[in-house]
Amino acid sequence: MTGGRKGKFKSGQVCRRLPGFWKNMRAGAQKGAALITVLLLTLLLLVFAGSLVQLTTVDKRMSANQVAMTQALYLAEAGVEMAVVRLAGNFDAGPPSTPIVLGNGRISKITVSPVDASTREILAEGRAGNARKALKVRVQRTVAPVLQNALCAGNSPNLSGNVSISGNLLINGNLETGSSISLTNSRLVVVKGNLDNENGSINILSGGSLLVGGNLYNRHGRIETPGYLQVDGSIDNASGTVIFSPGGIYYTPSTEYPGGTFIIQNDGQVPRLDGPRENIAKLVEPADNLDPAGKVAAYQGYPRLAVTEQGNKYEFDFTGKTAGTYYLDTTTLGGQDNKVQKIQLAGTYTGKWFIAVKGDVEIKGNLMPSNASQDVLVLLVDGMVKVSGNGNVNNSNGNGNGNGNSNGNENGNGNENRNGNENENENGNENKSLSAIIYASRFEAAGSSTIRGTVVAQSFDVGGNASLIQDNNLIRNAVPVLPSDLVTMKIISWREEYDVF
Repeated sequence: MTGGRKGKFKSGQVCRRLPGFWKNMRAGAQKGAALITVLLLTLLLLVFAGSLVQLTTVDKRMSANQVAMTQALYLAEAGVEMAVVRLAGNFDAGPPSTPIVLGNGRISKITVSPVDASTREILAEGRAGNARKALKVRVQRTVAPVLQNALCAGNSPNLSGNVSISGNLLINGNLETGSSISLTNSRLVVVKGNLDNENGSINILSGGSLLVGGNLYNRHGRIETPGYLQVDGSIDNASGTVIFSPGGIYYTPSTEYPGGTFIIQNDGQVPRLDGPRENIAKLVEPADNLDPAGKVAAYQGYPRLAVTEQGNKYEFDFTGKTAGTYYLDTTTLGGQDNKVQKIQLAGTYTGKWFIAVKGDVEIKGNLMPSNASQDVLVLLVDGMVKVSGNGNVNNSNGNGNGNGNSNGNENGNGNENRNGNENENENGNENKSLSAIIYASRFEAAGSSTIRGTVVAQSFDVGGNASLIQDNNLIRNAVPVLPSDLVTMKIISWREEYDVF
């Protein structure tokens, strides 16, 4: 019996052992859960670490790509600059040879394509590693600021009579206008010295600028629609009128508001700047550095203009003649009685003409283009250019009578009546018309005359009923034949070959 009960538990013993059993079971379960938790945390950390490594790798790759793209862009810009420099020296020049290795990259391609006569498109491609950047840039060749005016004077011009000037002005000196002097259609008027507009009229294109390095005297004068007026001296506007375009501003050192009528169009007072916006001395530097003699001398080796010699002067009629670049030295004439030696010009010109003259030039008759949209005449003169309209122009020195267009007795050269020393008397009864780009030491106009284009001279003496009109088409037409120092390069567009957006 005893052996039969061996190995069996009494009910009390079972009850006493169950709590221990469950305790051991819970302990084992807790150990298993902790292991799983540790494994899960380890896995998460590994995933997170892997992600960090991957992100770091991607970031480094992106940074490297960004550096390479930036280097490629800089290389493309360098290619553009190389092409611009070549075009500045010769607008018909081709691009430099490629590839050009620079640093860790290269300029892989540069092309230059004509858009029109004055515009070129540059395509430059830079590569750094696998990165590529290409730029398309358009550059335009235009005239230097000294030619972007109706009148550019190296000194104070002498204006008298009924003179009308339409266009910009660049004056390295003082400017006096009055009741008979009219300035219109000006985008920019720059006067280094004083501007005396007493009883005068100045019309600035709406939003344009009037810049005066000295004092502005506008007593009983009228100045209309500047967007910006700068007077580095003082403003005397007693009984005068200055009407600004909308949004106009002004500067003068004095904080006292100018007298007279000084208002914005359809508005009130004009705001004053605390300081000047423009450096007037810098703007007039081109007018201060005019050098017609030096420029003319540079053309001595060019073909001589095929002129007709008439006594103490040369004559040339452009009608039917072949355009080109020519040089003429009028001082090679054997003058009579110390008369000024000169060339007389007239006719209708076709094509693009450039004539450098050592001596003086007189416009004998109308001088006009055959096709105003493409023809041009540039006169570079180290002496005087003279335009005489209706009225008497008397250059006398001695006896005798010379009538330049008469068919009288011939005693000399040409169809002129000459006896001994010459007295030349020209009677013109019509308005003289001239279309040209003029760069000279001195410019004179008298009688009724209309001068289109631009006139640049160290000194001016303009009277009578003279009109000077800035002709931008004629100025643009001159770009291909102008010397390099009278031409400037301007970037008109700059973009990537393929736009990002």
